Amino acid sequence: GATLLIAAAGVAAWAFILPKASGTVVVTVTGAPGATVRLDDRPPTRAEPSITLESVGAGQHGLIVEEPGYVTFSQTIATTSEQPLFSIKAQLKRLPGKLVIGSDPSGGTIFLDGKDTGLTTPSTIEVEGETLHEVSVRRESYREGRKSDIKVAVSSEISVRLQLVPEKIRIRVTSSPEGATLKVGDAVLGITPFVLERSPDDPPPVVELSAKGCESKKSSIVLEMKTEMPSHFTLKCK
Repeated sequence: GATLLIAAAGVAAWAFILPKASGTVVVTVTGAPGATVRLDDRPPTRAEPSITLESVGAGQHGLIVEEPGYVTFSQTIATTSEQPLFSIKAQLKRLPGKLVIGSDPSGGTIFLDGKDTGLTTPSTIEVEGETLHEVSVRRESYREGRKSDIKVAVSSEISVRLQLVPEKIRIRVTSSPEGATLKVGDAVLGITPFVLERSPDDPPPVVELSAKGCESKKSSIVLEMKTEMPSHFTLKCK
């Protein structure tokens, strides 16, 4: 550093070593259009998105970057005479909100923005507020449920509930009396009880049941979004 000499008549000169102040710190804000930057006890300045701070002495310094609605970024930085230029990226994140995630059926694994959270439905997850998120739920024997473009306001909470669609629906068809012949269209499939398998994309199957001494019965089965569902028919018999 520079040496300052102070002398007076009849008094020896005293030397004071002034700290070297030739370093430069460049702060770049990401995640927000701009922010207020504070370095030690210097007056605050704005970075939109960058600011260059000159005449920074060698040593440790406290850096704070803040913006309303965002989590404050703080870090201790160390500048040296060997490294006169110090660059730092201050990534700001929105203050959090909460997602309450459920599914029907429950017990599905939750993925947030493509990453496995390790949680299952129902669960509450803290997420970055005012930011678009995607939630998906995976469960064995069901198609993946997904909802995109979810935005939670800062310090608020919203609920997301996904209806999971089974890969296949197994319909257990029963009748009174048992042993009725089951037809779908012109095809005889078997006798009750009988398990009829359908895709959730199929139209409701129209079944016809008949038994000796009974009136035949024809009806459509409304599909439920479950892997297994019952369907019972009572025949009118003599």
